[in-house]
Amino acid sequence: MQHQGELWARVLEAKYGGWRGLAEEGRSNLESIWWRDLKRAVHHSHHGKVLQNGLKWKVEGGDKIKFWEDRWICQEESLAEKYSRLYMISSQQHQLIRQLGKHNDSGWEWNFN
Repeated sequence: MQHQGELWARVLEAKYGGWRGLAEEGRSNLESIWWRDLKRAVHHSHHGKVLQNGLKWKVEGGDKIKFWEDRWICQEESLAEKYSRLYMISSQQHQLIRQLGKHNDSGWEWNFN
């Protein structure tokens, strides 16, 4: 996850969807046995919960993390889960963090609609 420029990381990203692919269900006929087992462990075992709880999000430029759907602030739930009514009325669902704000002279400025 931290070596996105490396060849092995680019192969995983292209073939399986990278780190986001671990969270997605489906596509099992296109995945290797190893990847399916890893996804099954992440979703359906105690060890998967330990792994997910041990992950730390690094927002950086905000071009890979979905503002509402990813668990980047609170690992237990996404903002869409925590604030479901706001999510339902938002016209900015499925947007990346970068699409909802920018840096200016005084810091980060959000642009919510």
